[in-house]
Amino acid sequence: MKKSGPRFASPILFIAKASGVLKSTQNHSGIACHFRFASRVVFLLALATGSAQAQLVWEKTVHNLRAQPGDEKVEAVFPFRNAGAFPVKITQIQSSCGCTTARSEKELYAPGESGEITGIFKIGGRVGRQNKTITVRTDPPSAKPICLAMVTEISENVALDRRVVFWSRGEPPEAREIHLKVLQTVPIRIVRADSSDPRLRATLREIAPGREYLLQVRVADTSAPLKGEVVLVGDSPAGSPQTFTVRARVK
Repeated sequence: MKKSGPRFASPILFIAKASGVLKSTQNHSGIACHFRFASRVVFLLALATGSAQAQLVWEKTVHNLRAQPGDEKVEAVFPFRNAGAFPVKITQIQSSCGCTTARSEKELYAPGESGEITGIFKIGGRVGRQNKTITVRTDPPSAKPICLAMVTEISENVALDRRVVFWSRGEPPEAREIHLKVLQTVPIRIVRADSSDPRLRATLREIAPGREYLLQVRVADTSAPLKGEVVLVGDSPAGSPQTFTVRARVK
């Protein structure tokens, strides 16, 4: 009968034997041998685990962007390289909000292979500084996620002479006026003014087509507190029109 080759009770013992860590215990005392064996195996496993979790090297993880007037979106590319000795699989790419999407060319990257994550932020009616993040997860599941950031500065493309109107309780409910001027080169046509409260009435008048508007806000009465909004809605960009909000208060 043929004798079968040596068997190992676990992959750990196999790795240790193949690496020359596990030696015959015949010439060593039991306790000392087992201690040396255990410490070397732990070292090897820690080394292997660390290398598996730190393979992707990124050129940069933060992009500072500036949106130009009329831009519907901004885009950022995050290049990376697999600097480890093992393939890396991208298991998940998750953005911080619905206005931001991200994608990679593929999932699996061999050692030494390069790739990139592309992030797209849809501006819509947002203004000011916008911070959007993209979280990238890879195998193994214990690997630390990578956080990519898109920091976008969006200039005001319209000017409102005020964004809050208010009345004191009991005072006459006279109309409040707000002037709106378009600052960007591309005209913005304001198509309607929507009120969040039936006690608020908004009237919009075009002074210069696509360039200047006058909004009048009236309240039915001032006997009770009120917290509402009037939202001015533009005609662009298609599918995600710009909006501008005026808040109304009775207090």
